[in-house]
Amino acid sequence: MIDPNEIMMGNWVSYDGNPYRVIGIHSVPILDTILYGIGVVEWNDLDPILLDEEWLLKFGFDKEDSLTFKKDWFELWGSSYSGDYQLRIYKVGNDYEKIINIKYVHTLQNLYKSLIGDKLEIQE
Repeated sequence: MIDPNEIMMGNWVSYDGNPYRVIGIHSVPILDTILYGIGVVEWNDLDPILLDEEWLLKFGFDKEDSLTFKKDWFELWGSSYSGDYQLRIYKVGNDYEKIINIKYVHTLQNLYKSLIGDKLEIQE
């Protein structure tokens, strides 16, 4: 189940085992579905989608090596230990770094939107 506070319009989520894009949020999410047209569902029927290489490539990330993906200046490193991806933020002129573990597609979409200012859309 997904925490409703984590979801924004445009996020991809899983409903009944299939990925759908959230196209509206009222008291319940509204999904853009091919099978049902626009579908109103309950929050507890949604699951997060695990972030993997396929999703990164769909979003237009370039594969730099076996564990590194880059889009503009946004660079992710895959963790062979946890299976998650990591965004590392460095403070210029300092040895400080912040590591953010990203496990789900919607988390990546939200971080990208916050840091880059653009929605992370599937590339055709």
